[in-house]
Formats: sequence, structure tokens, C-alpha cells
Amino acid sequence: LLYGSLDFMNDKTKFQSTPGRVTSTMRSIMISNNFSVPIMIHTARIDDPSFQISHFTPNSLLQPGDAVSLMHVELTSNGTS
Repeated sequence: LLYGSLDFMNDKTKFQSTPGRVTSTMRSIMISNNFSVPIMIHTARIDDPSFQISHFTPNSLLQPGDAVSLMHVELTSNGTS
């Protein structure tokens, strides 16, 4: 059994769109390794075409206690929702 967690800032994963306006919003996603062992992040994926991931390095190694900007997430809203 391995105790710990990977944490992120919830407010950086909330996006708002304005009905009737096409907008693009990018956020840097910080990840903290709160496990007592290194954690490797192999991939990042979002299954929604409105979102894109950038600035992600596959096979990123997070040491215990590390807090890093692991990726950027961009929402491109077409203004319909």
C-alpha cells in the first residue's frame, strides 16, 4: 500500500465561456507529488476537442515534494455554451 497523492490547484482547472463570444483561455497546471517515492507521468490526455494540452513533456519524473508546471491546458470556446 502506497500512501500519498498527486495534487493540483482546482481553480486552474475551471474555465468559463461567454455565450455568443469565441474565446480562448490557457491555464498552467501545477502538479504536486505528495508521495514518498518518485512518480513518472507518461502521458496527458483530454477527450474533449474544445481543450488542447501543450507544454507537456512525456515521461516527466516528479520527485517526492516536487511541485511543477506539468502542462498547459487551453479551452477554445465557440460561444455556444
